[in-house]
Amino acid sequence: MNIRSMLAMALTALVLPMTAAAATPTPSASVVSSPSPSPSRSTAAAPAPAGDLAASGASVEARTGQTVTVHVGLRNVGNGTLEIIQHGAEGWWTLYFNPPPGTEVTRMDSSCSAVDPAQPASSIAPYGCFVADKSFPPGQSYTYSFDLKVTGRAGRTTGSVRAALGTVRPDSNPANDTAPVVVSVTGPGTTSSPGSGLPVTGAPVLALVAAGALLTAAGVAIVLLTRRRAGRTT
Repeated sequence: MNIRSMLAMALTALVLPMTAAAATPTPSASVVSSPSPSPSRSTAAAPAPAGDLAASGASVEARTGQTVTVHVGLRNVGNGTLEIIQHGAEGWWTLYFNPPPGTEVTRMDSSCSAVDPAQPASSIAPYGCFVADKSFPPGQSYTYSFDLKVTGRAGRTTGSVRAALGTVRPDSNPANDTAPVVVSVTGPGTTSSPGSGLPVTGAPVLALVAAGALLTAAGVAIVLLTRRRAGRTT
């Protein structure tokens, strides 16, 4: 074996281990992925209870000349308590009443009164009712009655009741703060009042009774005079 062969064999012995080492891939560092965070539960608080003031209207039938009673009011239809703003010892108006055209108010509850024309509230309605309580819990209602004398002709006439905005807070739904008051006039009728006895028709009853008594007395007098004259002639 010559020197060249020996050198070639030696170089081969050195290069092969180095090539094998270069061809072997080095293990890469493992990447540990962190788990994705689970979505957290919503912590939003439930809405607070809110009061809802609603007006209650009425619908009645009557004849011209009759007096009918309408019952109107207001109610808390929400699930929260309404706080009533106080004004003096008597509270504050919480309901305004506009009578239907062609009717006249002849009586009202003691909690209601005519609105002073000098007050700003007179531009809302001529009558107002108040609540003396300081709180208005859910489900609570207040009812007021008005006697209306029908003076208009046959037909349908409409007034309204309105919850007093700005006096009760908070009101979650102002859309139901107004309600209609309807009187359906069916035609001319007799004058009467709620709770009264027989309606007055035509001439007053007392005048008729007095006239009957006078006629009876006159008849008796005529009979007696006729008998006296007959006795004298015989």
